[in-house]
Order: sequence, then structure tokens, then C-alpha cells
Amino acid sequence: MINAGGSPEFDRSTLGTPAKYSFCFAEKKTEWTPLHVQRGLKENDNTFIVFASEGPSQIQNHKSLKGESILKTLADHMSSLGSLNMVSETEMAVVLGPEHYQHLFKEGWTKGTIQDFLYQNAARSVSELKKGGIIEDPIEQGDNQIFKYAVPSPQHILLMVAGGEAGRFSACMPGWFHFNQSKAVTSLIKA
Repeated sequence: MINAGGSPEFDRSTLGTPAKYSFCFAEKKTEWTPLHVQRGLKENDNTFIVFASEGPSQIQNHKSLKGESILKTLADHMSSLGSLNMVSETEMAVVLGPEHYQHLFKEGWTKGTIQDFLYQNAARSVSELKKGGIIEDPIEQGDNQIFKYAVPSPQHILLMVAGGEAGRFSACMPGWFHFNQSKAVTSLIKA
């Protein structure tokens, strides 16, 4: 971290993670619009996106025959009680592995419909947050009707495809702190 511009005095993390500065991957070219184009750059631009996040958390679903079931598995993982995004409004990177992507694409899912589905389903009721110890207040009537979403909106899900061809795996990476303090930045690579 010191060599990458950090400082032992200012790096106050409890646990280290490769997401600090060394974790990187390339988005796979698919039939979907690439993330950098969604974020305002041109298709042929060479770009990079920097995103402060928790380390990647692998999600597996090898059995599902329906895309919706794959997405329910992702949504459940995105709304894990111990994740930073359940106590703060963050962006979240969701990386579909190629097998999950192919399955969803063949069923007609788009980036937009996936983002909408994940937003609606990656949520926990206040009752669940209290039972899980995230909120230390007594459970009240109606707490099971009030929900905390993993992200503030579908657009706060940075959805892309990456990874090796074999295996029905995907991953999610919740952002770090509130999205007003820490958000993904997209930039051109200048030659």
C-alpha cells in the first residue's frame, strides 16, 4: 500500500483486501452494452473503472434452470447482513460469470431488467436487520413491512460480465462508504 501511494499512518483498515489496489479484471465483450459506454464513454475508447469496494464475494448457482432463480441467489448474497451496503447507501459491482450470463441472455434478460430485479430483491426487512443484530432495537409491529435495499437504485449496480468460461459462478462487491463519499470513477486510458 505504501508503494501505491498510501501511508502506514493513514491506512486504518482492520483487515487487508486485494480490492485496495491490486484486484483487477477485464470486462468480457458480450451482446450487452459495455459498462464504460453506459457511463458515458465511446465503444472503442480504452478505459478503466476504479471502484473502492469490499473484496469480491463469489456466488455459485449450478442447479437453477431458470434465470430468475440465479438472480434470486445473487440478490440474497448482495443483501448479506454483514455487508457494508446494508448499513450505508453504496454502489455495488455485480460480475456475472459467462455461464450465468449466457443463461440469462438466452432467456431475454437485459442489463436493465437484471438491475431492476436485483434492486427489488436484494433487500432485508427491518425485522430481519433487528433479528440479525444490525439494528439493536426491539422488533416492532410492521418492521417486516419496511425494507432496506442493498443499493439506493438499480443504477447503483455496476453490472458486467467477466471471468473464465467454465463454472456457474458470479460475484458481488459492495462499495465502500456512502456513494456520495466513494463512487466508481470511469476514465480514459491515455497513450
